[in-house]
Amino acid sequence: MPCRATTWTLGLVAAAAAAAPLRASALTPTWPPTYDMALSSTVMPCNNAELMSSGPNWPAIRSYGLIDIDWSNAKQKWINTSPMSCEEDLLKQAELIKANNTLGASQKVWVYRNGVWAMPWMTHTRKLLDDPAYDVWFLKFKNGSDGRGPLHHDGDGTYKSPVCDHNFSPPKCSELYHAQSQTPGYPHGDGNCDKPCDCGRLPCGPYLFDHRQGDTKVKGQTLREWFVAEMFGGPTGLDSPAISGFYIDDWWPMADHHHSWPPHMNNSQEQWEAPYGNGGAGDMDGSELADIGLSANDVDDLHAAWVSNMKTVVTGEKAVLFVRLYVKMIILPRQARDKHWENAKKSAVFLQRLFPRAASHGSSSTAAQREMKLKQTRPATHQEGRESFCSFHIMPGFISCFV
Repeated sequence: MPCRATTWTLGLVAAAAAAAPLRASALTPTWPPTYDMALSSTVMPCNNAELMSSGPNWPAIRSYGLIDIDWSNAKQKWINTSPMSCEEDLLKQAELIKANNTLGASQKVWVYRNGVWAMPWMTHTRKLLDDPAYDVWFLKFKNGSDGRGPLHHDGDGTYKSPVCDHNFSPPKCSELYHAQSQTPGYPHGDGNCDKPCDCGRLPCGPYLFDHRQGDTKVKGQTLREWFVAEMFGGPTGLDSPAISGFYIDDWWPMADHHHSWPPHMNNSQEQWEAPYGNGGAGDMDGSELADIGLSANDVDDLHAAWVSNMKTVVTGEKAVLFVRLYVKMIILPRQARDKHWENAKKSAVFLQRLFPRAASHGSSSTAAQREMKLKQTRPATHQEGRESFCSFHIMPGFISCFV
């Protein structure tokens, strides 16, 4: 089973640092730029079946200067733990890489986090979903046309996504919106559980943070504070010496006010057209808009709140992260190169809009900042018929290769 079939994704990459007030120098990684080609390379590998250290590509993976571990790594392993242990296995993989690296202390390891999807297979998020007191931090299914709640409308066509998991007796149900995108299932799903999949109190599936609740306190902590302290902090995050940073996935684009609402997307290319897409949460199929009952104005509010919360995470006065902005392009077919590169350049403009100080202070090379020129490469792990890409980043001397 392949890992996530991503073609290109708007990304925010953050490198760990000590808490400090916002300043120009705090917008780039703490390690010095280098033109050493081995240390300047990065890869985002994934072995869906097991930890990469058990697979045949382990020597090649360890040769990169920066290794970014996707959440689907070892998926078939961690979906069959009870409860699921994706977060812990990301840390375990990072520790194995650091213990067996070939480039010394300068090699960096990043792990995956998602600022839009609330993934119950991540322990830090499952703890919230297991406690009804935190329900206010998540988006909910809309009521049915009869005014009754979601539990009365499971499977009757009101929603595309199921409200309940009927593999349990009684069924596990939740009024909190949850999709089935990239979700393990029993007996079959995106990863096959050996028994009904255990994501804790609620059904499995990606939930969605309600970023408009960024200032809402639950048990003495706001959602925005939780992002900083819990999603990125703690023993599986910044407190671990094995983790140098994070790939922060997905986004809330602004709504498309020029066409009918909700837009028809079905996870089509149009969802990803830069700079904003047309309103759906990143990596979902657009049905969440109707299932939740979000208006175009609601989506604009979610976009603004997401920007505010993520800015606090990466650049706020209490920030524990330094930001690095880029557009991720993974294994693009040759014929799609030109179209995706045009979208990538538009997305770079979008990122600079979100984090203008990072864009203006991150480089002494304005040409690199404006253009982020691509270089093509064919590494040893190149797959026939496809291309991998390297790009010079806003920070001079740092090159990303995605294979």
